[in-house]
Amino acid sequence: MIVDELVIQIQQMGYSMGLRSSTMDPIIGKIREMEEGMVKLTAERDEARLEVCNFDNTRFAARQEATKRGWDCYKEEKTP
Repeated sequence: MIVDELVIQIQQMGYSMGLRSSTMDPIIGKIREMEEGMVKLTAERDEARLEVCNFDNTRFAARQEATKRGWDCYKEEKTP
């Protein structure tokens, strides 16, 4: 994942600058928190898109709009 690569690069840069892990750990922790937030927001966005795709009154128009925006109305739902 991109975040894992970012963390590795931060650690490598920190070590090359002579920084200790204790200096970098709070930064890496914040990056991991942001990653969790992005995952949550992405799931919420996908759920909202699916609702638009399945809106009964204008299903065809909603699917056309979704397709125009590059949304995947047929994405399989993930089970927790």
